Amino acid sequence: MWTQPLNADGKPAAYAYGWWVQEWRGQKLVWHGGWWPDANAGFLLKVPEKDLTRVVLGNTDGLHWGNRLQVAEIDKNPLTRKFLELFAAD
Repeated sequence: MWTQPLNADGKPAAYAYGWWVQEWRGQKLVWHGGWWPDANAGFLLKVPEKDLTRVVLGNTDGLHWGNRLQVAEIDKNPLTRKFLELFAAD
């Protein structure tokens, strides 16, 4: 599920069978999120090489960080960025 398929141009896709996959400082980040405008938001983030998992759920859409829906950019979420800096940075 976390192996990215290749796009037509031969480059890895950001979305891998239900999960977003991206790199952050040389580490693989695997995540999935949900957002319902004016209602709720949340995400599940895994850092496999560090055996870390973070689940964030909110009964507000304030967790949404304005991410574009077609790209993997969870590292731009302020809560996630701080979590990664504190627990996943080498």
